[in-house]
Amino acid sequence: MCALKKYIESIDLLKGLCLILMVFINFFDEIAEVSILESRQGIYIDFLVTSLVPNVFMTLMGFLLVLSGGYKAKKVFAKAITILFVGFAVNLIRVPLPEWVGNALGMTEYGDLLGNAIYHLTMIDIYSFVGYALLTIIPLTFFSLPYPIYFVFSGLAMLAASFGEEILDWLPLEFEFIFGYLFIGEEKNVYFPLFPWLSYIFLGIGLGLFYLQYGKKLLYKVLAVLGPVLLGIGYIIFKAHYDFDKGFSMLHDFYQHDYTVGIYLLGMAMLLIFLAEVFLPKLPQWLKNHLAFTSRNIMKFYFFSWVYTGWFVTLRGYNNNFSIEECIVGAGVIYLLSYISSICLVKLGSYGSGEAKKG
Repeated sequence: MCALKKYIESIDLLKGLCLILMVFINFFDEIAEVSILESRQGIYIDFLVTSLVPNVFMTLMGFLLVLSGGYKAKKVFAKAITILFVGFAVNLIRVPLPEWVGNALGMTEYGDLLGNAIYHLTMIDIYSFVGYALLTIIPLTFFSLPYPIYFVFSGLAMLAASFGEEILDWLPLEFEFIFGYLFIGEEKNVYFPLFPWLSYIFLGIGLGLFYLQYGKKLLYKVLAVLGPVLLGIGYIIFKAHYDFDKGFSMLHDFYQHDYTVGIYLLGMAMLLIFLAEVFLPKLPQWLKNHLAFTSRNIMKFYFFSWVYTGWFVTLRGYNNNFSIEECIVGAGVIYLLSYISSICLVKLGSYGSGEAKKG
């Protein structure tokens, strides 16, 4: 096994960039004019930008689990519980709380506040998905499986997404609901069912183990070849199955996708990790510092970005009237507010730890 530096600058920077794109796509989906969202242009923006975010983010999470030494049952469990807590907190604070406050102040007239709170609490967004996914893979941490096994798991998870209904038919009735909800995405508030999104975490773990065994140089050669190959194959399959002018749905064809979209997204994740190594280290130092800070405080950024987005949208009464340019500016403001809030939280934590040491 090669002697390796566990820190890869481009991975750190790419994770921060993913968060910035995530802020934009969340804001865009919530506030853009309905005519834009339903237009060919809007769907292309949604699909192309979104395809640069959750699949890459989850692949990096699997990769960094291995590199950080965190791919052990106890650490995976602790991380899963922490992320689930953050996910549940975001889901409650970003919509149900401003609905209640808005009603109390006479600014809004939302009905069924309890039902909406339950709906959002149980919504499987990206962070609640990651929490459930980490709990799911804990049994694998007890075995020293070679990296090819995780690539096989990645393919199987993607394949399983294509046979969701058949899998449900094989299960006993008492398991159908929970499996259908978590793994297949049977309910409308499941944005990230475990199949196929586990595929990206498995890919990341496999790449991490490959890196530890063969080193950075060979890893990026593999990414440079396999990324474009999978992307090209995936694009051909995608074009054969979908037409953006005839009913492509972000909810059902992207979030709850199968191999017809998944091969494209797997290739995109691999290619972007390679391109990040080529280009991101060449950025100006001040920009790299900001991306690195975002990356290292990504849970804080995610929390604050969704809270600010949720409160803004909810208290406005879900008026979808922003142009694309206004969405870009609005997302920039959300990111800036999240940046300032994260800095304050970091400094508060540093102050608290300093006081504790003095005590």
